[in-house]
Amino acid sequence: MTTRNNKRNSNNNNGISFNYSENFNRVTKLNSANYNSWRTNMLYLLDINDLSEYVTGEKIKKVKKNKILNNIEDYVIDKLDKSVVYHKTTDPNDIKNDNLTKWIILNSLDEETKRIIENRGKTAREIWIILENSFTKGKDQLKTELKEKLNQIKYDPSIDIHIFLSYLENIFDELDYLDSPIPDDVRTGILNRSLPENLRFINVFQFRDNWSDCHNYVAKVIPDIIYSNKKENSNQLENKEILNLSTVNKISKRKTYPYTK
Repeated sequence: MTTRNNKRNSNNNNGISFNYSENFNRVTKLNSANYNSWRTNMLYLLDINDLSEYVTGEKIKKVKKNKILNNIEDYVIDKLDKSVVYHKTTDPNDIKNDNLTKWIILNSLDEETKRIIENRGKTAREIWIILENSFTKGKDQLKTELKEKLNQIKYDPSIDIHIFLSYLENIFDELDYLDSPIPDDVRTGILNRSLPENLRFINVFQFRDNWSDCHNYVAKVIPDIIYSNKKENSNQLENKEILNLSTVNKISKRKTYPYTK
């Protein structure tokens, strides 16, 4: 194994090291026959460099900047791609590691294979999934799996709505790429079905013929609703505590000054 440094350093906030094999600069034209071999070798390389978790799990999430309609200060703009952002809680070292992982993957592929993921994957994990789907599954199987995801998808209010909408749009984009586009009215129905019962009153169907307007409307109103609900719950809890304290004080006074005839 040839390394950039004689001594290998672990990933840390002070810098990122990268170990590579002598044939790292060879590129591969992926196909269904050689994909598994490429995948195995790539996982070995990523694991050696403590980067495998960036393709096997969702370490970071990106969102298109133009989809953030409020509280933009809660996000960090990508230094390399100003059109996307990270939530401000994202570890900067994770961003660097994710970029390094993408760089490793991209530099192992020939130009024709790169075109498959061009402008589609925003993170190393997303690129990895696109390649896996492209070379291990037929179009019909992939369409079925993606549509099943849409049938089962549910929005958890504890998750940033922009992250959820980005995930939803990624599935729509994949189906578009597979020549199986989802019409705007169907997209609206999928979104409505994914919302908890207590959020469906926002009536997304008023935008059934314009998915972009529906997306922007939901991205704007749901954070406000969730914030309002949290504030209301907080006020109710505060009032309850005040009432309990008042009751305790009254009982205490009765014990201190007992009623006598």
